[in-house]
Amino acid sequence: LKQVIYCFSGVGLGAIASGMYHIEEDVFLSAAEVLANLVTENDFKVGRMYPPLSSLKDCSIKVTKGL
Repeated sequence: LKQVIYCFSGVGLGAIASGMYHIEEDVFLSAAEVLANLVTENDFKVGRMYPPLSSLKDCSIKVTKGL
């Protein structure tokens, strides 16, 4: 469920910024790949599978840029 929080905000911002009318499935796959690359070794060490929620805004912007 957390993946939805990170990815949808980035995908939504990207869709608005680029004027997309239809969001293809591959856009969500790309967003998930960007999110996966944002998880650090430190996140894993403390038991997180996602970046901390405190970095949500930064993650959403990076997801948007990664699309």
